[in-house]
Amino acid sequence: MVDVNQQKRVKSGSRFEALIERACEQYRKDGMAIIYKNSEPLKPNGKFGKGGVISAYYQKKSVPDFTGVLKGGQAIMFEAKHVSGKPSIPFSRLQEHQEQYLIDFEAMGAQSYVLIGFDMTDFYMIPIDDYLNFKANNGKKSLNKNEIEDYRIEKTTKGLDFI
Repeated sequence: MVDVNQQKRVKSGSRFEALIERACEQYRKDGMAIIYKNSEPLKPNGKFGKGGVISAYYQKKSVPDFTGVLKGGQAIMFEAKHVSGKPSIPFSRLQEHQEQYLIDFEAMGAQSYVLIGFDMTDFYMIPIDDYLNFKANNGKKSLNKNEIEDYRIEKTTKGLDFI
């Protein structure tokens, strides 16, 4: 049975990541940064599912979505999360191992963020330390976009403006 909600999440997440990748390409062209989308550690199992789609499984836990370097040598890493139809995002959407990668990366001197999009209209880039403070101190299981207005980033014709 097909999970329609899962398919919608994947589609909106793919659109969100495409918007980020467009910005990353523009940053590369402008000499501001080199940031790439990390590939998922999937391994095909050789079995075809419905519609001829081959199924696969995760070989290991994935790293956050994007990694790169800013002009001047500063490393950057961030995880992208998108939500449709809701004004909040559950903290559980950032998996524990992804959170730990961001924490460890920042401990080495890098910039680490959670990039959140709501309905492809509202976008926020939150430093991992601030995200963890929200998680520990807001007394809820989710983060409402009204709470993170100070972290808003703009959408331009070149993609998202996050640098």
